[in-house]
Amino acid sequence: MMILLLLIYLTTLSVVVLAETIDKQQQQQQHQFPLPPKNQKIQIDFNYYLSTTDNATSSTISSATSTSAATTIDDDEEEEREKERLRKKYNVQRNPVADIKNFPEKRYQLWSELSQPVEKSIATQVLKYTESTWDTPYTNSIESYRFSDLASQVQSGIRALQISPEQWDCHVNHYYGYYWSELMETSSNLHVHFARLGWDQQSWDLANVTNPKIDDLKWSELNEMQRVIANELCYFEDTWDEYSLSTWIVDWRNGRKKKKRM
Repeated sequence: MMILLLLIYLTTLSVVVLAETIDKQQQQQQHQFPLPPKNQKIQIDFNYYLSTTDNATSSTISSATSTSAATTIDDDEEEEREKERLRKKYNVQRNPVADIKNFPEKRYQLWSELSQPVEKSIATQVLKYTESTWDTPYTNSIESYRFSDLASQVQSGIRALQISPEQWDCHVNHYYGYYWSELMETSSNLHVHFARLGWDQQSWDLANVTNPKIDDLKWSELNEMQRVIANELCYFEDTWDEYSLSTWIVDWRNGRKKKKRM
């Protein structure tokens, strides 16, 4: 009798596991993204790197991002005040992750500025970047995934490059790895932002539905309200138009384009 009950239990457990596996596969197929890399055999001491500061890299960031700390802070505050004015004008809810202070500097370093051997090893072996895909955002398939859907070692690699889960989802993935129902659960009501840009649940969740017109527009073709909303989804002109980092990041750092991002 005990053997019979054990067989029934194991059979039931197998059916449940199979159902969960099929459901997960269907969700992945619906979004039509390739599976994230597993990288189980790669050995990198993430804990050591997360607790250590690379002096050479820090000095590169410091010298590249500002000629004067006070001037940079003043510029950032001025830009945030302008963003707040426009949010009120168009009744757009603020997304704190999109604030300038939360910009992921490490992701927007050029490949040549990443430290050897640790940062480039993480980027290539764990995150599967090449110099080309690193310097050209949206060309590495993992950027199609929200942070929580990535393999644990990939998540560790992202954290080791000083990119938080919130920064990844907004500044790298721009929430495209979310289902519509998940956007509705966000504290910033992100589904409202996407709805005002022309999306709805069907066009967002289903791969065989035509995307809204805005998906094909350049930044210069967006109206002011659309740009304000795009800013709250962590876009500005250069990332919206998918330019290579080499064409804009130096100017951005030096402040020559900072006031043009709105």
